[in-house]
Amino acid sequence: MYQDSIRLLDNVNASAPFLVELGFLHINVTRDPEAARAVFDQALDSGSTGWPYAVMGEAPEATLDTADTFQSEILYRLFRESADVKRKRQLLAAIEGLLMWPLALDVPPISNTAVLYQQVVLARMFLKLGPAEKFHQTLQGVVDPCMGALSDNVGWNDRDNLVCLATSLGILGGTVKDGQGLKRAAQILPSAQSLVWTQLEGRERDGDESDLDDDVVLFCDGGCMPTAKFASWARRVSYLCRVCSECFLCYKMRGQDDHQSFSRPRYMPQCPPDHEYIEAPIKGWKGVVNGRILLEGEEPVAFRDYLQQIREELCKEARESFWRQ
Repeated sequence: MYQDSIRLLDNVNASAPFLVELGFLHINVTRDPEAARAVFDQALDSGSTGWPYAVMGEAPEATLDTADTFQSEILYRLFRESADVKRKRQLLAAIEGLLMWPLALDVPPISNTAVLYQQVVLARMFLKLGPAEKFHQTLQGVVDPCMGALSDNVGWNDRDNLVCLATSLGILGGTVKDGQGLKRAAQILPSAQSLVWTQLEGRERDGDESDLDDDVVLFCDGGCMPTAKFASWARRVSYLCRVCSECFLCYKMRGQDDHQSFSRPRYMPQCPPDHEYIEAPIKGWKGVVNGRILLEGEEPVAFRDYLQQIREELCKEARESFWRQ
């Protein structure tokens, strides 16, 4: 039935969105990453006129974004599972070539944000296989645009950039003996999602964040019932997966062997308990007030000043330490 549908949609060059949906079926139901990889490849190989797809009506830019992100996740899963260096290098080459498929050439990514996760995966692969210079170049290619996006006046992409920046800093901090500052920054940044919430609402807060509006929320992706939602960090703990492209879990669902998301079943990654997580909020977190980060026992610091400190001090020191070791 699926193949018949694909053939019919191919007649009007509209199979790519359906293939992406089939890829999610293989991720979440059949649990077959190789099958998911094959259909994501088909979607990326389809090309586009640039107009919305017939029948399904989806924008090709959205299809590319989804296929690129989740193909990156599948390839990294296969990379982690393999002990064969030759196969790992083949998977690295596959990640490098994702934006050379016909769909990506016909409809380039709409923003740097759309390819951040792919670049994070590529950096992890270079860290494992080398060369080290490529690891640092690729990771810096994530950190710099994330910093830029978080420093501008555009708010729609802030959370994605905050998450990718935190993940990148955690990776860099793990490469050096004295990387505690970066690891701590990787914990502080997800806690600062409360700043993103207030920015999305277009206003500043003049008190603690315990009473943010209920319509500005994050939902647990773990399938808990009822679905846990976060409109603030008040007496709450959550976990952000450092491996999956998007996986945000409440305290109850962290470490579960299997997750089935009822809030977002289409996008739910099968996040195993051996993945690494960032806990939010960091201990001592007091919130973000008027754009300033408040931590117990520390002087308030403006969010943008903290980003500058990360870039000009912590990242610079970590890179120098890496090459001295």
